[in-house]
Amino acid sequence: MSRLRHGLVALVGIGWSIGCASDAATRSEVRAPVGRPSACEGGASDSLRRALNHAEGTGVPKDEARAVALLRQACECGSAEACFYKGRSHEKGLLGLANDQTTAVVFLTRACEARNAEACFWLGVKHVKGRGVAMDRARGMALLETACNGGEALGCTDLGYLFRSGEGVVKDEARAAALFKQACDLHSEEGCINLGMMYGRGQGVPKDEARAAAVFKQACDRGAPMACLSLGGLYLSGPPAVRDVARGVTVLKQTCDREDADGSAACFFLGTRYLNGADGIAKDQGRAAELFNQACRREQSKGCVAVRAMQRTCCGAPDER
Repeated sequence: MSRLRHGLVALVGIGWSIGCASDAATRSEVRAPVGRPSACEGGASDSLRRALNHAEGTGVPKDEARAVALLRQACECGSAEACFYKGRSHEKGLLGLANDQTTAVVFLTRACEARNAEACFWLGVKHVKGRGVAMDRARGMALLETACNGGEALGCTDLGYLFRSGEGVVKDEARAAALFKQACDLHSEEGCINLGMMYGRGQGVPKDEARAAAVFKQACDRGAPMACLSLGGLYLSGPPAVRDVARGVTVLKQTCDREDADGSAACFFLGTRYLNGADGIAKDQGRAAELFNQACRREQSKGCVAVRAMQRTCCGAPDER
């Protein structure tokens, strides 16, 4: 699956590419309008490429108005991807467009009807929440299912949340677990964490902490830091079948070393274990202070609070830096 331009992808809030050029004709094609041969002469993909260039100022002057015109042209000439971007730009008020939920629905619908899974997801969210359309949970859930079955993990996870909570639908934890598994199989960290939690609690599936650990590890090995945090915690405090303090410390330390918010959370979590001598970890206030400072340096507020608390007591935590 090819990566789209990261700039516009970030603007519309999408983390996955829409599809490969080789299958555009079968997965992401909107029927081009009759009577517009000149506008579509260069092809929808060329118009989309130029729209992205103008949106980001890549190789050409940045020109949002031109980008919008090219997106519309590409959409009308057959690009579901362009219809999707156009719809999301209206929805978010991007590229100089006014925030217009009604127009957003028009373009997202066109993209979804052309089997663009991301468009179906966002359209489903709008129906579930009544944003730009009348609230229609049944229609929204059908769209989320279409997105999920089309390979959009967010559709699976959002639908899973609804079935797990029973919000607007008959509660069905087994269905929720199956949806989280579908999302996890699509490499969704959120899907894997929720599936692992359900195995750990015996929620919708038989309770199985070993299976929970396996699910967390699967996502952790793919580079999902919150899954690593969940795995490390389970190794430390889980039942004897999965408990492995040494592995838990290793996983949490490796996650702590990440220079991001998830790494900071792991630093703080591990620090509390050293501070209190919990979960089989020997009490070591010096090590706890190092971990809290590491979290604090990355603007993890809990880490900073812990450092100050240690400084006010006997523990002699080093100064925040």
